[in-house]
Amino acid sequence: MKLVNIEEVNNPIIYISIAFISASLAFAFLESRYIWLAVLTVGLFFIFIKISTNYAFTLIIIIFFSLSIINNYIYYNLDITSDFNGSITVTEKKSYYAIGSYKGRLLYLEGDLKNIKTGQKIDLYGSFDKKIDFENGTLGSLKLLKVNSVCDTYKRKLYNLREKVFESLKNNIGERKSALISSVAFGYTDNLDEADKTDMQNLGVIHAVSVSGLHVALIFNLIKGLLGVKFGIVITLVYVLLTGAAFSSIRAFIMVLLLNSAVIFKKKYNGLGALAFSAAVITLVKPYAPYKTGFQLSFLAALGIILFSKPINKRLYRLPKILNDTVSVSFAAEVFTIPIMLTKFGECSLLFLFGNLILVPLLNILIYLGNLMLITVNLPKVFDFLSFVVLKIIGIFDSINDELNLILSGSIYLNKNMVLLYCFLLLTILFYVKGFRKAKILPLIVFAQLLISIYSPILRIDYLKEGGCLVSYRGERKIITNSRNVDMKKLKEKNIAYEGYRQAKRVSICDNISLVLEEKNYILKIKNNKYLLRFSNKEKIYGNYDIIDFVNKKVDGFYIINDKLYCF
Repeated sequence: MKLVNIEEVNNPIIYISIAFISASLAFAFLESRYIWLAVLTVGLFFIFIKISTNYAFTLIIIIFFSLSIINNYIYYNLDITSDFNGSITVTEKKSYYAIGSYKGRLLYLEGDLKNIKTGQKIDLYGSFDKKIDFENGTLGSLKLLKVNSVCDTYKRKLYNLREKVFESLKNNIGERKSALISSVAFGYTDNLDEADKTDMQNLGVIHAVSVSGLHVALIFNLIKGLLGVKFGIVITLVYVLLTGAAFSSIRAFIMVLLLNSAVIFKKKYNGLGALAFSAAVITLVKPYAPYKTGFQLSFLAALGIILFSKPINKRLYRLPKILNDTVSVSFAAEVFTIPIMLTKFGECSLLFLFGNLILVPLLNILIYLGNLMLITVNLPKVFDFLSFVVLKIIGIFDSINDELNLILSGSIYLNKNMVLLYCFLLLTILFYVKGFRKAKILPLIVFAQLLISIYSPILRIDYLKEGGCLVSYRGERKIITNSRNVDMKKLKEKNIAYEGYRQAKRVSICDNISLVLEEKNYILKIKNNKYLLRFSNKEKIYGNYDIIDFVNKKVDGFYIINDKLYCF
């Protein structure tokens, strides 16, 4: 067979990267018994490859796709005996769970975790229960029965340094402010106040508290300017490890490395190629990465900036350069991340532009000062002076933050169905620019489907992760929740609901159909039939019911047609 014209394909790394990601998704779908999704993913991917490239290159892509499938199989099929005896490294520790790494695979850790810290290597004996979670990349749960020894890895020593800075800052400026700068400067979010998280999310600058490309670029450019490229790369790598090596920081570091390598070797830097290469590397090492929200937001934001920041910049040429650059990057970064924000969180910020224009410059200063404190933590006089400066800057930050939240409404809450409408709007614009004028009918079709979905001519009940359900029927939409702490107003706005019931003993839906509160769950009564809608697994179940298990994610919702349930 004659393979020709392979060199005609521009940016082949982009297709290879998409092959790795598609293979990871298809493998997870197949193993989770979502065969139709696996077939759809593979089919759409190869249709895209065939249309975009040539026959010879398609054969090469098949090889890379197959290698990624094999890589996924090797990752998820590591042989771990139920009687575990070995060493793991703690990669994440929260108040109620921990995750450890064993031979490059992630495991949930259970048992007595009080004295365990992130970055420690633990030699232990335990009981392993295999249960693959593709979304989190974990192979199962490991219950710690006996800890033989504990030692600190180099990461733990780096984490000790940032915790030392936090404790020293807490003595100088208080816990809340020290937690804020520790989060902004080096991603230490364990003590960050929930109110600060909410405020920054409302203002569209939540990325500042999870180390992102912004942090990596700032640190690298500073060190590069002071000590040169080589020192800049080495110190930036240490910074990435110090901050926990999030997908966003790894992506940014790889792109910085490629950019400076291109300069050194006098090659033209390709932003899309660098982005694709970093995605391929991360997906190859961590096959579960495409499922993680951090991975999705980081790469889609970077893709938006690469594709749209310059065109937007040209449109806004009359603005001052600094203002133009900030506005262009801010809008470009939001183009592809809005669907993810709406899908994952049910909301997106309207104030991202104000946040990036006004607050990000202050946050950039805090990033520099916070990292300078890492160096001066053992110099009390210098550290105390920097603490004073930080205190004043945070005071300014708080004042602006409060004013913006008072003057403007922070977020819009949209139904997840609107994500589909938004995506089709993007596709329509793309097709329209390419000359397909009839594509403008696509959003109208989706909008009609959205209206039908909201109206819901068939009785439908959807599970809400906040605790409760949404009942939709012929224009009436009701929120029914068993949680005292849920923000009912926000929940109603997100789901376009008109009525809300909190721990109501009985809610009538329509003739012969009602919901009755049963401890933390609800009983659905349909004529003479009863179904238990399970929202909590803490309550014992009394009585003989058919169970609709929401809490364990076995069911997302159901339709009621002719008094029969059809789950989805």
